[in-house]
Amino acid sequence: MEENVLKTLQWSECGELLTALAVKNFGHPKKGSVSDFAEFIRSFAADRKQMAAFLDKNANRRSFEDCSSIATALEDACLFSCEPASALEIISRHLKILNTGGKLPALWCFLDEECKAVVHFVNRKGWYAEAFFDCNEDFSVLHLLKNEKETSFLPVVFTKNIANYVSPAQGFLQTYLPRDAFQFLSKKGGKKKGVPFSAENKSLVQTDKDDFL
Repeated sequence: MEENVLKTLQWSECGELLTALAVKNFGHPKKGSVSDFAEFIRSFAADRKQMAAFLDKNANRRSFEDCSSIATALEDACLFSCEPASALEIISRHLKILNTGGKLPALWCFLDEECKAVVHFVNRKGWYAEAFFDCNEDFSVLHLLKNEKETSFLPVVFTKNIANYVSPAQGFLQTYLPRDAFQFLSKKGGKKKGVPFSAENKSLVQTDKDDFL
């Protein structure tokens, strides 16, 4: 099921207004000060469908600037260069597994072996993801996504210090074949770094206190 980007919002432009509107809808946030879209989604007592409906009404229908092309280019720059799928496609693929009853080995993981992005899957009566990307500046965006069934969202944080989000990560959403020809001849060439997502470890599902509403 293909996910299309309806609009991508930047926190610095619309965060203050969306927070004020969310207070009217959901009450005051659990965290007093909210500084990015990941914190915004986590802070309000709304499940995934309630938050998606709120964002569709109050974000997509306002004249906020769309920064989709800039944000997706920065996200994809964190992937291994030969990857044919976009970062959004990879995350959406694994969200579909969770939302159709499947399991992943970990809820915090690297996007891929480049280790330049971390993805956290969160359950709020339905799964959504938040993503953190290595970048030369700090800012946050929110992707509003649409498939044939529903509107969804993906909060993203770009950070100069990705190390702040690395410690919980326990595997990769995907791994790659050896990158250089000589690796095929090396005894170590076939070994993968870390703990890849595979059928053998699907039962090793980790939860954390923020994953359930």
